Amino acid sequence: MTVYKTTTPDEALAAASRCLDGQEGLIVYSGQKGIFVMTGQYPSYDAGFCHAFNIRVGKTIYFGGSIVSFAGDLELCEIHFGPSDFGPNAINHICQWLVDMGICANIDGNDLMVDEKKVGSFAMASTITGWYESVAHFSINTNLHLIQRICTKPMEKTPGALSEYSINADMIWNELLRAGIVPETDDNMKGDHEYGDFPNEDS
Repeated sequence: MTVYKTTTPDEALAAASRCLDGQEGLIVYSGQKGIFVMTGQYPSYDAGFCHAFNIRVGKTIYFGGSIVSFAGDLELCEIHFGPSDFGPNAINHICQWLVDMGICANIDGNDLMVDEKKVGSFAMASTITGWYESVAHFSINTNLHLIQRICTKPMEKTPGALSEYSINADMIWNELLRAGIVPETDDNMKGDHEYGDFPNEDS
């Protein structure tokens, strides 16, 4: 499986399009700046606000609302022929990893909660041709005011940020790699696997 590690919305969307055309892949997105909104089959974002503030919006096949990615967040999207539990497996593993570090974490439905705040979630969908998309999102940073402006669906859970617990995208990626949930790559993902380190919250 090809791993595409991306730092801009356009790179992530291009990789997803390539995979949905018939190539299994894992798209890894962690933006260096700005906001990226991923919306599912039930759009729940303010298109006018996003347009006015140049916020990139990408549409995907999963069922559900919108995921808002801030700079430094980690978004993982596996596109696979046949069923895949990648998203829930990633979220569940990181939940246990946080618990093992003494952090009060639990799973509530599709959401990863820390101290009763939502810091991650997963979503899944499939196409009629048998391709499956499985997404896991980890909120490293957050902005409650902007989420309320972007998302039109009433907020059921208070957003949180893993950076408050000194957790960043690199740490999550490395733990998923150690656990075998994301694939090993050669030469720090060169060629088809281009990228360097993830940006941190100060980038």
